[in-house]
Amino acid sequence: MNPVNKNVLILGLGAIGSNVGMTLSSWSDDLVIHGLDHDTVERRNIYTQAYPARVIGKAKPVAFGAELIYKFGMAPKGKFHYVHFDKFAGKGRDFDLIVDCFDNWESRRLAFEFSGKTNLLRLGFDFVNEKPVASALWNREVEDTKSLKTVVDLCDLREWSWWIKAVSGIFTGLIVDFISTGAKRNILIWDSLKISEI
Repeated sequence: MNPVNKNVLILGLGAIGSNVGMTLSSWSDDLVIHGLDHDTVERRNIYTQAYPARVIGKAKPVAFGAELIYKFGMAPKGKFHYVHFDKFAGKGRDFDLIVDCFDNWESRRLAFEFSGKTNLLRLGFDFVNEKPVASALWNREVEDTKSLKTVVDLCDLREWSWWIKAVSGIFTGLIVDFISTGAKRNILIWDSLKISEI
């Protein structure tokens, strides 16, 4: 698979989506990144997300586009939507890959339905024995991912911000592998950054 004009939609531009999206945007000028989120940047977001203090109060899709210009001197090629997902007018078939970074089960269910036959990568975090674990699962229904029982609000995990950013880098690598070779790996990433295939 060639990255030229590949359209990737990131659902949720929070701790996972903003970091993955920013790193992915710097990987290839030919990749077209799109994003969707209905939230604004809060002060507590700046520790775990890819937003600096200067964009506090802005809609996350607007802030993400502004950071691309600030960091890389390039305007986003894709579109960034400030809207609730259930009001989004796009179609799953418009994209080559959909990356679900939502932090609630209802949105994840809608993302699965929306994706249709488009490849869907679901990225998430949970806690096992009071330590964080991250998961990357391809084309799985919401019910299949509830083995990780909770949905974690990463904004309050300031002490784990280094780990969240490292995991986001690993997630980006999975996406790059898929775009480059078509490979799909289902993995868990533990607090030590050890990776388990599942």
